[in-house]
Amino acid sequence: MIRCVWLAVAGVIGIGGVSAAGEPNADALTFREIHLSGLIPGSMFNPFSATVSPDGRDVYVSTTAFSGILHFRRNTNSGVLTFAESVEAQLNPTGPLFGAYQLVASPDGRFVFAAIADPGTRGGIARFDRNSSDGSLSLSQGLPDDASAMEGLHSPVYLSISPDGRHLYVLNDQYLLSPYYPPSVSVVAIDQTSGAMTFVQRIDRPVAGAGGYDSFAEVTVSPDGENVYVAGYSLGYVERYDRDTSTGMLTSGGIADARGLTVSFVNSVAVSPDGNHAYATDSTHGAISIFASV
Repeated sequence: MIRCVWLAVAGVIGIGGVSAAGEPNADALTFREIHLSGLIPGSMFNPFSATVSPDGRDVYVSTTAFSGILHFRRNTNSGVLTFAESVEAQLNPTGPLFGAYQLVASPDGRFVFAAIADPGTRGGIARFDRNSSDGSLSLSQGLPDDASAMEGLHSPVYLSISPDGRHLYVLNDQYLLSPYYPPSVSVVAIDQTSGAMTFVQRIDRPVAGAGGYDSFAEVTVSPDGENVYVAGYSLGYVERYDRDTSTGMLTSGGIADARGLTVSFVNSVAVSPDGNHAYATDSTHGAISIFASV
């Protein structure tokens, strides 16, 4: 049995295989194949995010060069990918929006969600219905922003979905917007029958100082679904929110300042399966910090 890891980098998607126990070089990550930009239909310039369907049969890749999703069929034995289709998220009635960022699949595999953002035109969240037989996607809903009313979504970049599949957590990055709006965390409810998205809550963050952020990096829901963690990139914070598992709404559970631990550019946060610890990485200073959830 071979387990695989997919990495999306500029113009490339690569596969590494992890050998199962009992095979030579058990648990070693070995290179398998690479898909280069321009060598597949629809192109793959600036791939940003890759997600695997829960049944393991499909891999979906977003690109920031156009607001679309690239779909690959996956060989469940070798992990090798075969290009299947390119699907655009045309949320703007006058034409496609540029910039498909974070992708997430619903736990039941029926839907794929994409964050769509672009300077000036803002963006929204696209929902694709997924065919369980061939993995193909069809755009079924766009949830446009309402930045002028300062609620809803504006320039969404990062997504995370709760383990129960009932809520999306969205990071809106102000750097992609003109005019400027504060960075924010938004909550979107997902209807469990139709998959329809409904805006629930938005929390604006201060621009800088007082525990605020001037750029976001990642949002993560804890495995038990009780907390949401946000990585504040430039100011070096990790913020925890307590999640109402019924409504999905968030309340602040505290901010941890990682800068005193040499971490000042937090670009990723991961949570242990038991939810007791969070791990934050700093790409600038080459550090990882551990936080206890209390």
